[in-house]
Amino acid sequence: MPNEANSIKDNHLNNDIQKLLKQDTQFGKLVQLASINYIQYFNTKNPLKNIQSELTAELLGYSTDNIDWGSIPIEPDWSYFITEFTSFIEKGKGEFYNTTRFINSSNEVVFVDVIASFLESENRLLGVMQMHTDAKATPELSHLPCVWENPHLGLWEWNVQTGETRFNEKWAEIIGYTLDDLGDVSIDTWLNISHPDDLKASSDALHKYWEGETNLYSCYVRIKHRNGHWVWIHDVGQTISFTDDGKPMWMVGTHQEVTSYKDSIQKLTEEVSLLSQFVEKAPTAIAMFDKDMCYLSASNKWYTDYGIQSNVIGKSHYEVFPEIGDEWKSVHQRVLKGETVLCEEDKFIRLDGSVQWLKWEDRPWYNSNGEVGGIIMFTEDISTYKEHEIKINKYKKLIDDTDKIASIGNWDINLDTLEGTWSETCYDIFEITERVKPTPELILSLYKHEADRVAKRELLAKCIENREPYDNQYEFITPKGNTKFIR
Repeated sequence: MPNEANSIKDNHLNNDIQKLLKQDTQFGKLVQLASINYIQYFNTKNPLKNIQSELTAELLGYSTDNIDWGSIPIEPDWSYFITEFTSFIEKGKGEFYNTTRFINSSNEVVFVDVIASFLESENRLLGVMQMHTDAKATPELSHLPCVWENPHLGLWEWNVQTGETRFNEKWAEIIGYTLDDLGDVSIDTWLNISHPDDLKASSDALHKYWEGETNLYSCYVRIKHRNGHWVWIHDVGQTISFTDDGKPMWMVGTHQEVTSYKDSIQKLTEEVSLLSQFVEKAPTAIAMFDKDMCYLSASNKWYTDYGIQSNVIGKSHYEVFPEIGDEWKSVHQRVLKGETVLCEEDKFIRLDGSVQWLKWEDRPWYNSNGEVGGIIMFTEDISTYKEHEIKINKYKKLIDDTDKIASIGNWDINLDTLEGTWSETCYDIFEITERVKPTPELILSLYKHEADRVAKRELLAKCIENREPYDNQYEFITPKGNTKFIR
């Protein structure tokens, strides 16, 4: 496409372009081929804004109203571009060259070159974008050095119809070889190094992709390393050209080694399995959740305490208990951040209106990397205890009310701690205004005569030891100085 620099209205940009046209660089060569409409100054403070722009949308055939920037860039190209372009901006000098795959408005895979160069004298950044309109006719990644020489990803191209394949150096490096070591390659190269148990999974994933069930071919498979061990890779690919009768012709894709990831997943699975077995067999009500609050395991007591009839594994806690309110959900979020939260007594109103009283403790559990993997809940149904407590308090109130009418006070004492409790009438009888905790010494101090104190101690000892009741009347002096005979 001829250069249109003479038609540009921005004189500064025009002058900068003319300077670069004279330079023997990749940028200068591309500027000579590019449409002036796609040459622009790049904003160094927000570099991605230059790519996710109206100009790029136009280049790909979209309008700014109907473009979804989250779906049109193709991975891993886009992630690699962001990393490299951000690093280039931070350096603030030199030249940048990248080719990234996008989905255009016709739902085709196209290649967009992005080249940028800092103008050293003015410290400005000039960029240009150019789309490969013949990408479908020439689908190979190998003609794009900045993609093919990616040091982080193994890249492959496969002609589905002929079996012809091409791999980059990183692809061979993942399994301990160089391309020279591999010699002539074909689809058989891939088949020979793949784990037999994984070939069916790979084939199934391919056919699901070709039949339109998935947007990409994606599969985790094992391939054999030169040293004899198996290496896990994430294999991702996409068809980018078709035969005249609509059959897949060229596919391109990536290999990313994920052995460490798969090993950690396996280890985590084993840890979760062991923990789940502990949870299931626990005699108390315990449940284990992942970070999405879905059940990983639950004890038999959990099912019985909450009247759960069906299997909850894999279900959301909030689906099983839709009555759970925002307060508890907030607690769960705190625990997922590493906090342990407990409550001695909590009221749980069930969906049918019934009330369940609970004592609970929520703790985070951690994976082998030390990260929070989810929550373990310990709960105890204290409804029976709470119902008895409510009844006792109700009876106590009734007795207190009756005692007030009859001017009868009642008291009790804990023989282990020697702490006692008095009814309100007791405080009134002894004219004690402050509601202090009554102790044996406090009560004995109110007796007027020492002989009565001695006698009372003996009566109390017999009462405790022999369970002998007593009924006596004594003379007291209240804190207000009044003398009273109290039975």
